Amino acid sequence: MLLKVENLSIELGEFKLEKASFEVDKGDYLIIIGPTGSGKTIILETIAGFYQPKQGRIYMNGKDITGLPPEKRGISMVYQDYVLFPHMSVYENIAFGLRKKINDEGMIKREIERIAKVLKIPHLLNRSPTTLSG
Repeated sequence: MLLKVENLSIELGEFKLEKASFEVDKGDYLIIIGPTGSGKTIILETIAGFYQPKQGRIYMNGKDITGLPPEKRGISMVYQDYVLFPHMSVYENIAFGLRKKINDEGMIKREIERIAKVLKIPHLLNRSPTTLSG
């Protein structure tokens, strides 16, 4: 089991989510659907470690990660809204996160080129995020 969420309950101010449970195997896709304010982002941010659940457990590859800080979980998210540094190029925005884990600039460059190729965006790497459309 890649990810298992078991009886997750979250309380943030007036927001409450109770006893959410689901499992995701390697190669599976998970889609969380609901109206605005239903807790879709909060569930993901709790899995990432931004919030501690009131109750329940989160397992990644069979290991309980519920109490781990976000930087120890190895989980990333891409938000619906843009969260890019407007003063950096697309390349520098991608490199920013990689530099937190990789010290070798050559390795970072190769990884960015690989990512850009997969996403079919090598032609955008030198552009400013402000010049990109949705």
